[in-house]
Amino acid sequence: KLLADAKKIERYKNYEFVFRGLKISVTDFVSVAWQIKEFFVDGRMNFTSESNEPIIYDCGANVGVSILYFKSQYPRAIIKCFEPDPKILECLKKNLKQNLIKDVTLFESAVWKDNEGVSFGSEGADGGSIYNSNHKKKVSSVRLRDLLEEEAKIDLLKMDIEGAEVEVLLDCSEVIKKVKFLFVE
Repeated sequence: KLLADAKKIERYKNYEFVFRGLKISVTDFVSVAWQIKEFFVDGRMNFTSESNEPIIYDCGANVGVSILYFKSQYPRAIIKCFEPDPKILECLKKNLKQNLIKDVTLFESAVWKDNEGVSFGSEGADGGSIYNSNHKKKVSSVRLRDLLEEEAKIDLLKMDIEGAEVEVLLDCSEVIKKVKFLFVE
């Protein structure tokens, strides 16, 4: 039903709705409806942790549907999330605040293989990318490898960074063994 409802709403417009008691603000209802289906209905990112406080890295957090899902499974999870698109970032911040989500460190940056910034193209929904030529501008970047090196272990690493996954994972090759579950879009 959510997908059917989403298709009735004009694309690339800000919209707010409630799903399972969660208030969700979006920039594109259709793309987020698919995310909700993947996470909450299909259980696509379901994982098990021996800890009540798993360490989760969410690379490409978008508006935060994944974070809402992870927190529904593990309320005490410690999440580090990354989102470089300013318009989507505002929805992400709002979704965390209005749903009282805690223990989330938000990086307003792209995940990349260096900290020098990267040219990023936004398309207004879930497809912003360093490889997208639309509305390109330089955004800050975070070298994922540096952050992973600081952790003893990572329970889950989710990567949905629109085509940059291979380059980032190759840069992380020596530290990726710290990751128990790896989900790559």
